[in-house]
This record gives sequence, C-alpha cells and structure tokens, in this order.
Amino acid sequence: MVDLDRAREIAESVRISEDKPTKSVDPHNLKGREDHKDTMLRHGVLISKSVTPSLNDQLNSVCESLYIPRECVTAFVYNSPEVQADCLIDSPDTCVLRFTSGLVNLMDENEFKFVVGHELGHFLLGHGACSQYLSEGTSEDFMVRRARELSADRLGYLSIGNQEESLQAIIKT
Repeated sequence: MVDLDRAREIAESVRISEDKPTKSVDPHNLKGREDHKDTMLRHGVLISKSVTPSLNDQLNSVCESLYIPRECVTAFVYNSPEVQADCLIDSPDTCVLRFTSGLVNLMDENEFKFVVGHELGHFLLGHGACSQYLSEGTSEDFMVRRARELSADRLGYLSIGNQEESLQAIIKT
C-alpha cells in the first residue's frame, strides 16, 4: 500500500547515524520554491505517460517500491550533457526531481531507478529542506553532506534491490 508516512518510516530505518534528522519541514523555509515547476515546464520535459512513457514507468516503479504516492512527485528531464540529478522539496508532501539528458542517456533502466530512488531518499529524509547553518567547505559541512548522500544511496538500493547495479549507478554519477 502506497503511503507517504510509511515511506518516511522506511527511510528513517535506513538513515545512517551520522545523518542527523531535522525537525519536520517548515513551510516558511520552502518559500520561493513554487516557481520552480513553472521554470522546469518552460525549460525541461515533464516525465509523464504521454511524453516519456519509459521514464514514467521507471519513476512509477520506484515510487511504488518506496511506498511514495506518485502524485507527490513531479519530475523533469532538461537538456545538458552533464550527469546530474537533484531533488527540490517544494512542500512538506511534494518534491520536484530534475535529471539531465546526459544522465538519462548514460544510465540503463535499473541505474536510472537507483538515481530516482536516491533523489527521492533526499525528499523522504528532508535533506532538501534542511536549513542547517554550517559553513560551506568546512569538515563538518563535508561530513553532514556525505552522511546525507550515503543515506540517500541506501534508498536508491532499496529501489532496485541489486548491489551490483547500485554500484554501477554510483560509479557513473
């Protein structure tokens, strides 16, 4: 059964200890993010059944495996040769995923699913909405960022359940 609360419980169960949970997402910290979808609609391609059926099926599969309601996730591909993906939390219960065309072209199906799961891990764990006031470039900042990436990798692995393909996706990114 798809349920965002259950998805968050699962994410918390695989969070590494150095990835300290923050308080719930404060809607005030999300102010100004509502224009993000509009920008992506102008400059990217919406992942949907009618426009990108294969990518949409892969996204649906990951959402289902992580118990995330699909309506909580809006995803886009935008033109760039770089291999990048990101997640922007735009409300306590929704997020926007962005993937470069370079990443989509490089990954096979399961590797892409791993990346989707990884990015959704940031959403479930509240990483994109964290307002930790760390000085960028410090060793403390590096350790917090690394811990968040490792926790998100665990959700990527849960998305496909295959260690070898998970490692291939990590190597490619």
